[in-house]
Amino acid sequence: MTHAVSPSELSKLPTNKTKRLYRLPARFYGYQLFVLIVLALLFTWLSRDESLDRWITGFWYDAAT
Repeated sequence: MTHAVSPSELSKLPTNKTKRLYRLPARFYGYQLFVLIVLALLFTWLSRDESLDRWITGFWYDAAT
């Protein structure tokens, strides 16, 4: 026979909690966002005439096949 446990009783049961993740400062996330945007703009600008795209994909893509 199983014993039904109410939600309030469940919250009182002991659990195996893991350590909380180390919280990084908001400034770190701001820098990450800034670098991501700068790199997105840089690669968008570099690929505007598709020469960078052709150079990168030329290593494994052959249009003749």
